[in-house]
Amino acid sequence: MSPARDPFSAGRFRLRALNGSDEFLLDAADPRAPHALLRRLVLEGGDIDALTIAEYDRLLAAVFEALYGDQVEARTQCAACSEPLDISLSLAALAAAPPDVAIELAGPDERGTFLLPDGRRIRAPTVGDVEHAVRSADIAALRHACVLEGDADADPELLDAALEAAAPALTRDVTATCPHCAAAQPVRFDLANFLVASLARERPFLLREMHLLARAYGWSLAEILSLNRDDRRALARLCEAERAAARRAA
Repeated sequence: MSPARDPFSAGRFRLRALNGSDEFLLDAADPRAPHALLRRLVLEGGDIDALTIAEYDRLLAAVFEALYGDQVEARTQCAACSEPLDISLSLAALAAAPPDVAIELAGPDERGTFLLPDGRRIRAPTVGDVEHAVRSADIAALRHACVLEGDADADPELLDAALEAAAPALTRDVTATCPHCAAAQPVRFDLANFLVASLARERPFLLREMHLLARAYGWSLAEILSLNRDDRRALARLCEAERAAARRAA
């Protein structure tokens, strides 16, 4: 699947295609990098901070699919024998899978709230809730924000599982079997980190493309980075082809 060139829809959101500036400004070391990327890409649809964790991850999945397709190919290391272990999964299948936690929730009702087995009523945590809890290093603040009826301090393990089930993230354990030692093992997959890492690995190619286009056309950095990925890469391939033809003719 080729990268998206035009704005595309994901749920109620409309996003523009990635350009060179989005890639160039990406800081893979910043834990907020996925959030910053989405803020740059969203054209219309609402406030990202108000999204539930499930909605946020599915928005990231739409960006990943526009760039690379539905299939994820990753490599890690076998926990048993330390040999390379390849992982292949479908984002659509991952999103459709039940959450890792096993808890019965009633809902959502017309207000979007859920009822726990112990009678407490909760809402799904939002991106803003989680970011506030992380910044303040206070997970209790997240629980208190999401419990609408009942005691937010009672049975925190049950409550945490319920909050995850109310808005299941695409950070999941996937099962993989090592081809070298046949050991089956869970492998943690984090979509947000994987998307950022995938773009970060391509930075050397971005720099080379920038160099080729600046040399061939005399364009400024801003002009080159304003191109979307598809057009920039097509132009860079043309530059490479012309240089190869010139070398053969010399």
